[in-house]
Amino acid sequence: MKKLAIIGTGWISSSFVEAVQQTNSFEVVSVYSRTLQKAEEFAKKHQIPSWTNQWGEFLLENNWDVVYIGSPNHTHGDYSKQLLEHQKNIIVEKPSFLSVEEWDEVHQLATEKNLFVIEAIRHYYEPAFQEIRKIIAPRMNEVKGAVLSYAKYSSKYDAFLRGEIANSFSLSSGGGALMDLGVYPIYNAISWFGMPEKAHYQARKLQNQADGQGIVSLEYPTFDVTIFVGKVLNVCLPQEIYFGKETLQINDCQEIKEVKTLYMSEVVETKEYELRRNPLEWEAIGFVKILERTPESLKQYEQSKKISRNVLEVIEALRNSAGITFN
Repeated sequence: MKKLAIIGTGWISSSFVEAVQQTNSFEVVSVYSRTLQKAEEFAKKHQIPSWTNQWGEFLLENNWDVVYIGSPNHTHGDYSKQLLEHQKNIIVEKPSFLSVEEWDEVHQLATEKNLFVIEAIRHYYEPAFQEIRKIIAPRMNEVKGAVLSYAKYSSKYDAFLRGEIANSFSLSSGGGALMDLGVYPIYNAISWFGMPEKAHYQARKLQNQADGQGIVSLEYPTFDVTIFVGKVLNVCLPQEIYFGKETLQINDCQEIKEVKTLYMSEVVETKEYELRRNPLEWEAIGFVKILERTPESLKQYEQSKKISRNVLEVIEALRNSAGITFN
């Protein structure tokens, strides 16, 4: 079993560690946080034997060779480059990097070092997600359009209204609705339909100019995909893909448990899928397979890398269209 270290002590890191422990995917041996107390509390909560707030010491630890980066978005690039220089494989929470340029720099270094940089995008590894890809692929010439969404009222939004700006709402941290939640349905669109010809984002900006919500339009040669994203409202719509008289209706953007086929608006088939208690379990299992370096896992890794870069390229185009810049 490979040994894993953790960077960041937020809820996403905690959920990932729990998923790893529930699936026996890795042995978690160390955690780093800039705040020693947070590192210690996190380590004791998850029974991790080592913790530190000394970055130099953390880099030199030789009892692990895989690291999960769950820190704020703007830290991913610098952390990744330093970790690769110290021969560490990387699992980096979505969005992996802030720009295509940064993505290219990190992955070029990883290739030179013969190491992995894997984006943690949890629903990509769900069986239902991959099956939907297989359903759509042979019918691409029949697709007439799709409506996707991921918008949830953020637990940090009320504090934002009081003037307390969390990383997920901060442009200096690479935050905003598109980067935080929009990445999920955009992953769906790119994975299922490929790269669009045009991409536009009609963003509704908050007082600090970060996007609180918006509508993404992806233009393909014969159809369009509309995506609703937001951190200041709840959207409860299913995901829908249109094939003329038929509609594929998916219960959610992620944690997909039910896919219905409708013919002329009448349900003709319903498929149900297993959900894990912790939705990050599927990706934890997937990461272990990639790190095994089998021919099949290496093929999967290259495919996931291509999609990761394409998603970031589209997000960058969307940000540019909306005038969103990170400062």
